[in-house]
Amino acid sequence: NLHASNNSGVAAIRRALACSSSFLSSFPHSIRQISFFISLLAIPIAQEVGVKLSIIELPDGKDPDDIIRNNPEAWTKLIQKPIYVVDWVLQTYEKRLDITSSQGKRALSDKALEVIARLNDKIEQEHYVRLIGDKLNVRVDTVQAKLDQIMNKTTSKKRNNVKPISQEEAKKLTINAYQDYLL
Repeated sequence: NLHASNNSGVAAIRRALACSSSFLSSFPHSIRQISFFISLLAIPIAQEVGVKLSIIELPDGKDPDDIIRNNPEAWTKLIQKPIYVVDWVLQTYEKRLDITSSQGKRALSDKALEVIARLNDKIEQEHYVRLIGDKLNVRVDTVQAKLDQIMNKTTSKKRNNVKPISQEEAKKLTINAYQDYLL
């Protein structure tokens, strides 16, 4: 569940989901997989527009409607303890990977640092760099160096991939996205 108080953030997430609809509809996914994928898309968008996203973990096989109807107190408890989306994504990676092996440590650091690189706030980035270092039993400066490497690659890709478009092209893209949304 996304707690968004900024309409432009919601619109940006909708556009990202529209762009990824072919992936989401191409084969069956569990709700958790879709939530995870959407969260990865939403983090940089939320950072850009200043929205703090939180996740509410639901018991397996339950949806909010079931919980609200059958056990309103349980729903109240769930919504009082949302998990910040970045923490949830990192916890999910940690559960999926064997971080006792060097390959698992590398995989977790690769995936986690890709997410951390998208965070705008340097204090928040440093918090997660320290967290990853502690979890992997690796020096913080090593984790920071890897993050810097990822951020340098990302910055250079952005510079190389930016292609200006005319106002007419931008208008067409906006109209098409809006039409797709309405369909």
